[in-house]
Amino acid sequence: MSEHSKIEWTDHTFNPWWGCMKVSDGCRNCYAETFAKRVGQRVWGPPSTTTRREFSAKHWAEPLNWHAAALAEGKRARVFCASMADVFEDHPVAAQERPRLWETISACTSLDWLLLTKRPENIIDMLPVGWKHQLPPHIWIGTSTENQQTADERIPHLLMVPAAVRFLSMEPLLGPVDLEREVVLPTGKSCQPLYVDHISGRQEDAKHIDWVILGGESGHGYRDMDVQWVADIAEQCKAAGIAVFVKQDSGRYPAKQGRIPDELMLREFPASPAAVTA
Repeated sequence: MSEHSKIEWTDHTFNPWWGCMKVSDGCRNCYAETFAKRVGQRVWGPPSTTTRREFSAKHWAEPLNWHAAALAEGKRARVFCASMADVFEDHPVAAQERPRLWETISACTSLDWLLLTKRPENIIDMLPVGWKHQLPPHIWIGTSTENQQTADERIPHLLMVPAAVRFLSMEPLLGPVDLEREVVLPTGKSCQPLYVDHISGRQEDAKHIDWVILGGESGHGYRDMDVQWVADIAEQCKAAGIAVFVKQDSGRYPAKQGRIPDELMLREFPASPAAVTA
């Protein structure tokens, strides 16, 4: 499934830059920071004291190659953006490189771009003007939520984004989360994240989550995930007809844990709203 990426729920991973700043408890054991330090890149920290790693034209050409391959095969491919950064971070390098990223995404319509952020409150302000009211159908927008607190804080902002696909990355999952309870949007309106809620009666105004990814923390210092948390969230999603992808258990080496029963190792994806086009 992940010929060009080790992340099971994507086909490719593209990082327009490297670096970020920790914003919540889910960032404590950040694998991206650990990897960056291992290869000599000190790019984690606040904008005032830390830069970000930039890349060459050759690196930026990679998505164009994936786009061409998808067209030739007549099959869409998913691109996770980004594993080593947050594309909606408020940082000078990010602000400099984002227009280039938007141009690249616009040119690669045979790819479904999975943009994931821990800063969903920044999304609409940082999108191009032409995307603020409706994103192109090949752009999926997600936010990370590791517990009930971050779910309550971030999901309302995600639901305000006019994306054809909205998703949650609940990894590392650090506590139980009730996705069926109402959240309050920035507009003051309440809605249930897993169920279609038409704000004005127009289809483009429907606000709901389309996909949920679940997974435990791995590596040194991992925090344990209760399998019941996964089961409960999966059941909530099933009741709402939402696709679920269960990535892994928690553990130093999650593949060796084996605590998640086979029937709970769901590998579901939402349908892509976009067609393969040049």
